[in-house]
This record gives sequence, C-alpha cells and structure tokens, in this order.
Amino acid sequence: MTTDTAVRASDEGSGSREVHAATLEPDINVRIKPRSRRMRIGALAERAGVSVRSLRYYEEQGLLESERTTGGHREYRESDVTRVRFMQMLYAAGMPSRRIVELLPFLATGVATPTMLDHFDEESDRIQHQIEALTATHDRLTRLRDIAAESVAGRPPEECRSSANAAAA
Repeated sequence: MTTDTAVRASDEGSGSREVHAATLEPDINVRIKPRSRRMRIGALAERAGVSVRSLRYYEEQGLLESERTTGGHREYRESDVTRVRFMQMLYAAGMPSRRIVELLPFLATGVATPTMLDHFDEESDRIQHQIEALTATHDRLTRLRDIAAESVAGRPPEECRSSANAAAA
C-alpha cells in the first residue's frame, strides 16, 4: 500500500512545483519456494556412512527406492538417511537382506502382519544368542588377560599354561 504526500520543491529557474513522494509499506507475505528435500546418491552415501555401491545394491535388493531426474540421476528423500543407517545396523547384526526386505515395509506403513511379528521375534532371539556367545567369549578373554598379567608379574609358566588352558576350555 502506498500513500502520497505533497511536497513543495523548487525547480531551477522556474520557481516552485508540487512533488508527490510515495511511502511504501513492505509486503511481509513473501513466499519462498521450499527447498527440495531430495539428495543425490553421493550425498546420501556420505550422510549415511555407506558406499555408493552399497546404495545401488540396496536398490537392487528392493531395500531402498529412488526417484530419477530427467537426466537419470537417482534422488533420495531425507528419511532415507535414517532408513539406510537402520539397514546397516541390521546387516551388522547378521541379518540377511531377504529378511530385511520382509521387515522394512513396517517402517513405511506402520502396519505389521503376524508373519512380520514372527520374523521380528526370530531375529531378536538370534541376536540375543549372539550376545550371549560374545559375552562368554569376552569373559574368557578377560580371564586369559588376567592370567597373562600374572605371568608378567612372575607367576611360573607351568601354572599360567595350566590356568590358561582351563580358561580357554
């Protein structure tokens, strides 16, 4: 919106004249086009901590979807960063991609099936067994380390060997 104010100004050689000065009021309803929440494959790989090759593999396995630009470049959503990190965690726990494919739809839809629930239970049990096996291994290594420390402190080798073999059994 503008308002006019009449101002008298002198004009060189011709006397004075009336000039209208306008006052502008800013339009605070400026609209900015929202930034695209898409990223290219390299950016997703960097943010998720995986290789570009891994992302292509995930797509081949049906674990990840991308959209293509008119130039054929893959584009991913912001939410794919979390999804890829979650998949990496499942892979690190020893879960095969065929099982991950069966469980991921729950993340997208929030709808589970009885089969999905069984798979969650099976994987949870499998991982719990891994934890127990790793804990037992950790405990044995800790005991062997303690025996090694006794050896360094001067305990006779025959006693250390006997104790070490018993701890490793």
